[in-house]
Amino acid sequence: MPRDVNMAAVTFILGLCGSGKTWLADRVVAVGKFDEGFLNDHAQHNALIAVLHCGKDCVVVEIAYCREEERKKIVSELTVAVPDVKINWLCIEKDLYKANKNCRERTDKGDPEGHVKINGNVNPYYTYPDGGVILKMWTKV
Repeated sequence: MPRDVNMAAVTFILGLCGSGKTWLADRVVAVGKFDEGFLNDHAQHNALIAVLHCGKDCVVVEIAYCREEERKKIVSELTVAVPDVKINWLCIEKDLYKANKNCRERTDKGDPEGHVKINGNVNPYYTYPDGGVILKMWTKV
């Protein structure tokens, strides 16, 4: 069924550090793009809601949404603020080994071991939301 042209969509991209979330977000066609740090940034939440109210699509990268309880909060917030919003979930596979390997091999994202530590904290709680599309994680050969 075609989507109502006035109905905005937000695509959340979930995955561990090093999984390719930002790379994927850069390829999603969206007017509003929000990358890590979104969870506790009220200005970004307000900006997201404003863009969605204009009927424009958005993409959000936030590792905290790997946790079901954090997803429930944002879904609740959005369905109150923008009742007809369409919510999509793109989930990069939960593969701690590949994600940590990617963190250690990349040179453009700061502290590799810090990201590995974040992955160790997030991995036990990373679940896929109902209806989420699960994508394979990239790795260097």
